[in-house]
Amino acid sequence: MNAHEPKTMDHLLDELTSAVLENQRLAGLFTSDEAAQILPFLGLIRHLRQAYRPRRANRRFAARLQRDLMGRDYTVMERVRYLPPQVQIAACLAIVGTVLVLLRGRSVLAGQALGQIVTPVEAAS
Repeated sequence: MNAHEPKTMDHLLDELTSAVLENQRLAGLFTSDEAAQILPFLGLIRHLRQAYRPRRANRRFAARLQRDLMGRDYTVMERVRYLPPQVQIAACLAIVGTVLVLLRGRSVLAGQALGQIVTPVEAAS
């Protein structure tokens, strides 16, 4: 930015915030007109700095965010893992039921191929 151009409010507040975060002296950073514009925000910026507590992101959240940003698809197990517990149970029951139906159908087909039709009544006895 040219020294002759007036600074925008965004630029002034950015400089003020940077100075507060880096514990710089504010004297001499701004002209008297600029200081008059931004000094009402100084208390707010200092309070926000004191209230801010850095935290590490949850590992699972960071992994999911990276996957979303990189555009990779989730596997079936990852999709099920992030569902609510009731939905996970229902999905497991649906998978088990499907496998049982497929196995039952396969055994019926195998019996027909051998000429032996197994009915549920005969199978139970």
